[in-house]
Amino acid sequence: MGNCVALLEAVDQTLQNLAGQPGLGSRRTFANPALQGLRSCLVVRPFHRHVLFYRYDEKTLDAVRVMHSARDLERRLSEPPG
Repeated sequence: MGNCVALLEAVDQTLQNLAGQPGLGSRRTFANPALQGLRSCLVVRPFHRHVLFYRYDEKTLDAVRVMHSARDLERRLSEPPG
């Protein structure tokens, strides 16, 4: 359970970093049109093997999903979470 809490805290810290600098993450390119406009950022250490996918505009930072980087990212992003 402690590792889950630590991961959530790391994701929260990553989101706080992105809230201040939303352009910090990389633009991603996927073949699936539904995934256009996604950006990604590694979650802060020690969970830097996890990737946070998000979108943003002038008013909103929308966290889409967090996944381990070893996954087939495009396929998993195209599927519903869970």
